[in-house]
Amino acid sequence: EDDDFPVDDRHHFSLHVPEERRVLVVRGDGQNTQYLDLALSADMIEDQIAFRTTTIEEDELATAELGSYDAVLLAGPRSLSSGEVDALTRYVDRGGGLLLFPSAQARSEDYNALFGALQAGSFRGFSGSLSGDRTVASFERVDLAHPLFEGIFSPERRREDASVEQPEIRHVMNFRPSGRAGQTLIELSNGFPFLHEVRHGGGRLLLMAVAPTQAWSDLPVRGLFVPLLYRSVYYLSASTSVAGEQLVAGTPSELRVTGVPPDASLRLQGPDGIEVTPEQRTLFGATLLEIGRTLVEPGLYAVQAGTTQVRRVAVNIQPAESNLQVATPEAASETLQNVTGVPVQSVSRQLSGGTEEISETLRTQQAGTEIWNVFLLLALIFLAAEMLVANQWTPETASA
Repeated sequence: EDDDFPVDDRHHFSLHVPEERRVLVVRGDGQNTQYLDLALSADMIEDQIAFRTTTIEEDELATAELGSYDAVLLAGPRSLSSGEVDALTRYVDRGGGLLLFPSAQARSEDYNALFGALQAGSFRGFSGSLSGDRTVASFERVDLAHPLFEGIFSPERRREDASVEQPEIRHVMNFRPSGRAGQTLIELSNGFPFLHEVRHGGGRLLLMAVAPTQAWSDLPVRGLFVPLLYRSVYYLSASTSVAGEQLVAGTPSELRVTGVPPDASLRLQGPDGIEVTPEQRTLFGATLLEIGRTLVEPGLYAVQAGTTQVRRVAVNIQPAESNLQVATPEAASETLQNVTGVPVQSVSRQLSGGTEEISETLRTQQAGTEIWNVFLLLALIFLAAEMLVANQWTPETASA
């Protein structure tokens, strides 16, 4: 734009696209994760974004730093303590991605505690048998328009009537969605979801109704398994790995940085050699930078931990500053009050006597109301009373 305010001619943004994404696999007691490990290995992913997986046992979940990972996979946990449910809920609420595979020995009260905390739905037992060969359900409906399925099917196949490879499902978890913030991506013929998404806070939960073993279904040996698992983990981890932070110049804000040691000293380096060291404190698996009004120059700022750049953030001017329309009295009063920190009173709608009355009101607000005339009137009244008393009263004299 050819105007006298060139600062808003450029808008800065950043994208955080790591070479690899950190994934935590929590292996339930007695669970076989060989198909899961193989599907997430570098050999299967080839030239796509790699996953750096860390595998722990179920009893190590309570002490895990969940905030250090872009996605968490629960591979058949038998039980979940109240502390673990709280930690997983906070992780999802703060933008993490959670993928849950069930266990045949799952404690219904523990699963329902997690589902209830995420407002997902309820666990309703199982259908089928782990030792049987009878298929108990099949894919009834697949939402191919969902972003998770991008890259799995070609655009021509992502039609409402497109057919999808059908695995033989012999044992399956029955999950009843709450319908609040969920979406069923794959629905089974028995009416329960096979793959269900729940959005909570800034993150997501993906619920798979079968475990990644052939005892539940033949999905792990089907061609659909690897791309479906890869896209699921990619979709979950993207919520925290891609979106760049956007800050407003001159406005206090907070910046949450993950993947750095708790004792690391972070600083921001901006355009023209600007360097700011904000206050920081350690959170659940992350470091929180408390940024005051020090970032006043728009541009891209690098978050540095020593000599290592861990994040890029964009700082732009307040969008309202580019609005050339006349502000309303209320908006102007609020802006001035926020900047100056003192009460601001609008007089345009309270007064109708023109400029003179507005000037008199401003003078009164600055100097206060004059009361000298009140004291002058009282002095005249007392003087008149004294003169009246003196005129009417004669002092008595005593005879010798």
